[in-house]
Amino acid sequence: DIDFEWEPPTEAEMKVIQARRERQDKISKLMGDYLLKGYRMLGECCDVCGTILLQDKQQKNYCVSCQELDSDVDKDNPG
Repeated sequence: DIDFEWEPPTEAEMKVIQARRERQDKISKLMGDYLLKGYRMLGECCDVCGTILLQDKQQKNYCVSCQELDSDVDKDNPG
């Protein structure tokens, strides 16, 4: 048997981990904002990205990740 020796993540891996964490934090904040506006959290996930779906008062399902983050890529890049 070969013993697995743990090695810390490389700098590149750390950047990926940090980017994922920031994305999850954004999704969590947006979901909280929508829940405060009266949206309901469903027991279903988005087929595209796997984020938990929300539902508005008109019973329309809403994916915060796909419709807020992924569609607004240019928001952070005004130039």
